[in-house]
Amino acid sequence: MSKLVKKENMVISIGTYTGSDGQEKKQYKTVGELVTMTNDRGSFQFFQTWGPTGVQKGNIYAQEERKNKQ
Repeated sequence: MSKLVKKENMVISIGTYTGSDGQEKKQYKTVGELVTMTNDRGSFQFFQTWGPTGVQKGNIYAQEERKNKQ
């Protein structure tokens, strides 16, 4: 059985604003989430993004694994 380790927001900067301290700050929009889970075979990650075309899902692979598959 898989166990949730953590969820992280995926954000993009959509502009700037001036904070109450007078400093310019970036304004962010959440466009998805990165999920890390673990099971008896190790940990794994996947993501979901939300946009005008709906929800898109994908997996995250270590670069060395990806390099060997090409």
